[in-house]
Amino acid sequence: MSKIEYLFISRCLSEFAGAILPVVFPLFILKTTHSLSLSGLFFTITMLPSVLLTPAMVVWIEKYEKKKVTFFSVLTLAILCSIESMLLKFGRYDFIYLVCFAILVAIFSMMLDLSSKVLFTELVDESELEKYNGIRSILDNLSVFGAPMLGTLVYGVFGFSSVILILAILYVLAAVVIAFIPLESKNGGNDQIVEESFVQKFRIGLHFIRTEKAILKYFLLIMALNFFVASSEEVTNPGIAIQKYHLPTSIFGLVSIAFSIGVILSGFSLLKTQKLSSESIFPNSSC
Repeated sequence: MSKIEYLFISRCLSEFAGAILPVVFPLFILKTTHSLSLSGLFFTITMLPSVLLTPAMVVWIEKYEKKKVTFFSVLTLAILCSIESMLLKFGRYDFIYLVCFAILVAIFSMMLDLSSKVLFTELVDESELEKYNGIRSILDNLSVFGAPMLGTLVYGVFGFSSVILILAILYVLAAVVIAFIPLESKNGGNDQIVEESFVQKFRIGLHFIRTEKAILKYFLLIMALNFFVASSEEVTNPGIAIQKYHLPTSIFGLVSIAFSIGVILSGFSLLKTQKLSSESIFPNSSC
């Protein structure tokens, strides 16, 4: 089995696990707090550290072997889920434990996603990068497609601790698969790289975004979409579907599946529209 196949299998396992928690966790928090506003506050607190640490995290990942970072991240997620599962089995539902668990999972999930994507580019030749990138995208979407339904079904029948235990098993399997990827140095063992400080790299990135008008528009668009849409899965959808329309938690995953189908259909519609291109969306005009 090739190195890229090992990475694909590991990503499928970790992506499947990562797609379950954002759907089931809000249901558990909403059930525990009985308040949509408190649920929103909970996820704001838990997501803020990972967002603030992302720039520094990218710089840190660049300094180390990407396979080691990926393995460390997925193994840490497995350990966190194992510990949380045991705490839940013993009836420890303390809010502070849930906050700490959610913060750490968000941080290491972000680290896993960044490192595995960089590792992917290192394992694939530049001439085949576009082909394998398409395969990776398809596998990622297929991995997360059935996760919400399965997660909510397990949550509704067996409880939140069983869901976390399943996540721990999936992350352990992903770590085992990652371990089979052989380490290779693409620069022939020459690791002497001119180091730049975090502040220098951050200023270079800001300068690039500010001077490239198309990138700036894309950056602002993503910020707006994240602000208005990103919270729908964790806060808005559970509040509307469960509190207002009393949808059973065991079939709440259908909401996320419907959302995924919409994303897939929109992607196909973009492919069918020949006239639509990045230039038409982000013309090189002055702001």
